[in-house]
Amino acid sequence: MPPDALAVLEAQVRRIASSIRFIASRARNASKGSEELSGLLAGAVRSLDAFPHLAVTTRPERQKAWWELQMANEGFLKALCLQANESGRYRKIHSLQSLIRDAQEKGLNYDPAGFSTWPSERDISDYRYATGRSVSSSRVLKK
Repeated sequence: MPPDALAVLEAQVRRIASSIRFIASRARNASKGSEELSGLLAGAVRSLDAFPHLAVTTRPERQKAWWELQMANEGFLKALCLQANESGRYRKIHSLQSLIRDAQEKGLNYDPAGFSTWPSERDISDYRYATGRSVSSSRVLKK
């Protein structure tokens, strides 16, 4: 691998690792609540941790990186809604757009435009079983 390409890859890996450590640290501190909240956050961190390992592997397993990102986002958004909801509930759905709207109603300051380039819900479902269209590592790791 050329040195400049290696430097770019190294920077991406460092950025992703740093972000995962930061999020995992915050999730551990935020989980001092119900057992359900702890479970949502632990599952989300586990999915987030699995993501980079899958993103750089061979084609079928690489597809599963998208699924892990989906699960991580679902878990974090549901945890936020659970924490912010007086009734201690959240909707048990898979649509990130709907979960983002729910979380925004609870005070999350978040721009959902970051998900505009994500695969469709159908593609995410196919990626769960590694039966979807081929994806490159650069596509999965794209900011």
